[in-house]
Amino acid sequence: MENDEHAELLTEIEVTRAVIWRKIIIRISALLLALAFIVLAFSGVLHLLRLPSLGFLLESRELSRLPEIAAYKEAVVAVRADNRRGTGFNLDPHGLIITNYHILETAETAEIKWQGGRSEMAALLVSQPQSDLAMLAAEGEDLPFLQLETENLPDPGDEVYMIGNPLGFFQVVNRAEYLGLAFIAGREMPVIR
Repeated sequence: MENDEHAELLTEIEVTRAVIWRKIIIRISALLLALAFIVLAFSGVLHLLRLPSLGFLLESRELSRLPEIAAYKEAVVAVRADNRRGTGFNLDPHGLIITNYHILETAETAEIKWQGGRSEMAALLVSQPQSDLAMLAAEGEDLPFLQLETENLPDPGDEVYMIGNPLGFFQVVNRAEYLGLAFIAGREMPVIR
């Protein structure tokens, strides 16, 4: 009898081991399947991380470390009127901001936001719809401003920097190649192309 009990006990142990191993295999399989689904679900997100905009933003971060770019960015503002947004550039220490007309259209004022986060309202001084330009008056003393270059234009092929607020990003910097000037029908002065 003892042998029968012992054989029965061994059989039970073997069955229990088999059940335990089966459960372990099922759990590992389920875990691997879940991981596969997670990878597939996030592969779309991983694809987004390779968008050109990521490179665009990484280059902006690198360029923003240059001292001259950091100084320029202090005079660049975000402009918002109604539901339209864009970029403005302060040209005077007392607050004379040039921006695009299409941002303002019929608005008489616009909210401007400086690099440090300070916001204020600026009044429309003058607009020129045909050239898509508008000037705003901000209030202030000793405001950071950009000095307009009137003497030394770049040569075609020269590298220039652009600072703006594209796609909802604030003060993005990028490089561009200066192509030269072009004449547009109905305008006496050439424009940068």
